[in-house]
Amino acid sequence: MILLGYSTQAGAILIGAGIMAGCLARLRMIILIASGTLMLTGYAVYDWHWIALFTGIALIIMPFVKHRWIIHTPEFAIVLSIGLFVFGDQYPGLVMASCLGFIVGWWSHLFGDIFGSEGIRSLFFPKLKIALKLFDNGGNAERMISNLCQLGGIMIWVFYLLVL
Repeated sequence: MILLGYSTQAGAILIGAGIMAGCLARLRMIILIASGTLMLTGYAVYDWHWIALFTGIALIIMPFVKHRWIIHTPEFAIVLSIGLFVFGDQYPGLVMASCLGFIVGWWSHLFGDIFGSEGIRSLFFPKLKIALKLFDNGGNAERMISNLCQLGGIMIWVFYLLVL
């Protein structure tokens, strides 16, 4: 009888742990969809800039597409760059600097992916792929380059904040 009680408790704990693990595995999806919904709500209710609409749609779509599909295309980067530049132009100073930093970071990310094994593709011409295959995506070389870029970005922000 006591064993039955322990197995019932253990079963309930295992079921709870399984549900929690399943939710955590889907946490990225939940966060992206919730963030996209907030952006769309801000656009519809508070008349935010159209970049909020674009961002909201992109965030909602992201969990359902392959990682290297739409967000790793030059066409997406062009629309994103134009939207961020127009948005940042309305708010000079730190907002514009942040938008320009994001644009430069996005394009340098795409440029860096060209050197990887998976490369980048065009959204309108999917057969067009640029991949120089100089290093493996996710490998040591990519991590080292990423760390150097992050360090450079931090140094730029520190310099920018000290100059203000």
